[in-house]
Amino acid sequence: MQALKQGAGALGLKLVYKRDLLARMRSAHAPEEIALLERAVTITRAGHDAAARATVPGVSERDVQTQMEFAFFGAGATGLAYGTIVGSGENGAVLHWGQNSRMLRSGDLVVIDAGAEYGRYASDVTRTYPVSGKFTEEQAKVYRAVYQAQEDILAAEESLRRSGYLDKFIHGFGHFVGLNVHDAGEYDLPIPAGAVFTVEPGVYLPERGFGVRIEDEVLFLGDGKWRLLTADFPRKLEDVEAWVARARR
Repeated sequence: MQALKQGAGALGLKLVYKRDLLARMRSAHAPEEIALLERAVTITRAGHDAAARATVPGVSERDVQTQMEFAFFGAGATGLAYGTIVGSGENGAVLHWGQNSRMLRSGDLVVIDAGAEYGRYASDVTRTYPVSGKFTEEQAKVYRAVYQAQEDILAAEESLRRSGYLDKFIHGFGHFVGLNVHDAGEYDLPIPAGAVFTVEPGVYLPERGFGVRIEDEVLFLGDGKWRLLTADFPRKLEDVEAWVARARR
């Protein structure tokens, strides 16, 4: 860097180091990019519909993955945004579980983190499904805490602290989404208008044999305004149970 500065000085030029310039430019999407991101989200909904139907006792995590990905491509996906994560029971408490080998059992929760790609733009959505169709009392308590943290959206850390589960949250609250599922962006600067960001609180209880994560995508509009790109995906506990019941009829 010093040699470059000296060379620039010899030519009467000033060298300005802008390492973060591309990341800042990439994090704010133009309308045509947002349209592709929205299309990827729509396709991803088809896959999660398949998951709501497929997460029943006696099938494997791999079976669920296969049905989801078939639905993605049937709905027009041009690829997968990342490897599909299907974590049932205790595997749902493992961040980025990748083996997808366990058989689903009645009473399990299944954490599914899966997104389609469309036109090279990614999506990233996580839902937690009850295999029996209903959350147990303990599972429901945790799910409601995670949901409230997401509702509090930019104050999720404080929300999980109030509910007593902050020490069971083991990853960041969100990341930029664009050409990559974990896209370029500056996390220590204000989020620009046009940025798409995930909001993904979770609680992980391996000692209880389950985890819960809810992950959605938000489009920041500027001036403190935002729009939920994944608004069509059920999020409330009762809505998830109704979704599963409809899918399995």
